[in-house]
Amino acid sequence: MFENPALAREIMFKPPNMTDLTGKTDKDLVHEGLAGLMEVMIKQGIVRDHLNWIKKQPATGL
Repeated sequence: MFENPALAREIMFKPPNMTDLTGKTDKDLVHEGLAGLMEVMIKQGIVRDHLNWIKKQPATGL
């Protein structure tokens, strides 16, 4: 079924890399670049209007 069963097994059963986003401020996350912006959006998942939140943030050079 797979060309490389050992690699498929290694990837399939490797635990995911989990990060606690609640321990970091939004400002710290945004400074991590585009991935940080995505982390903030995930962290702020309750806020439905992400575009308004982004527009309210100061320019960070992203």
